[in-house]
Amino acid sequence: MRPLDIILLILLPLSLAFAAVELGLSAYGVHSSSGTVESICFVPFIGYGDCDVKLKPPAIIIFIVFASAWTLLTVGGGFLLSLLVGKNNPVGANKWLAPILITLYGINMVFWLAAFADVVSQLGGEVDATAIINAGVAFAVLLWITFTALFILTILGVCDVLKSSFVGYMSLKGDSAVAKSMSEVQTNAYGTHELIQQQP
Repeated sequence: MRPLDIILLILLPLSLAFAAVELGLSAYGVHSSSGTVESICFVPFIGYGDCDVKLKPPAIIIFIVFASAWTLLTVGGGFLLSLLVGKNNPVGANKWLAPILITLYGINMVFWLAAFADVVSQLGGEVDATAIINAGVAFAVLLWITFTALFILTILGVCDVLKSSFVGYMSLKGDSAVAKSMSEVQTNAYGTHELIQQQP
């Protein structure tokens, strides 16, 4: 197995796990910051009295819920497409799947950068007393780092700098580069290396 394949097999499930945790944290944030609260308010011609104030969650928390769900769908769908679509025609599938994956990873990278930057700017750079918000920011930063790495590694695989046997991460330099990418170096009993062509 090639180094890029190993890195992808680590980063893709890791991003799914981080997104699932972030979805749970942000959903809890939406739940805890919405509802009604009794308060004392001034009513004209009557005076002060009790009233119900409806709370709405901050827009950034709702955006983080969306970004988490988007991440789960795009990464899961992209990973399944990479495994299932390329079995019959890896060269043809790689030509359309690679640009889609690069675009999706780029969008996810921007989403998570915007998410954690907005939360930190609203906090004014201070560490918040709420552990949920701190954990949400930490996982958003980890997701941004993960998608930055996936974006760069996918571009390096497509440009034939790194080799991968996964469809969507192979070279777009032509059929011969993909054929080379589908082959493996194997050591025989005498310790020499021989090139074995994999059959699709």
